[in-house]
Amino acid sequence: MPPVQLTFEVQQPTTWGKLMGTVTGKGCDGVTAPIAGAVVQVDSWAMSWTFATDTQGKYAYWLDRRNNPLTLIVAKDTWKPQTRQTRINTSTPTVEDFTLSPSSADAAY
Repeated sequence: MPPVQLTFEVQQPTTWGKLMGTVTGKGCDGVTAPIAGAVVQVDSWAMSWTFATDTQGKYAYWLDRRNNPLTLIVAKDTWKPQTRQTRINTSTPTVEDFTLSPSSADAAY
């Protein structure tokens, strides 16, 4: 049987929104570069999610807005962690970019 071309479109639930961003590091020399494998932890009143950035330092996750407000914690070895609060928006992606600083003067990428 020959392969059959198949395409389908999936719509997210109406209460869901996309949380996305990029984690970069700014070295002591002022150069900024993506941080692959940074841990992104998302905490809400109901649940927690933990995932890692890809090779370009990017992350993305779909969440229900009923989890608002969200606390984000981003961390990676040799970098100072950061935290902030945000809210999921269902009409546009919620973009939370982070730029981490070295945890010591001799930290490298």
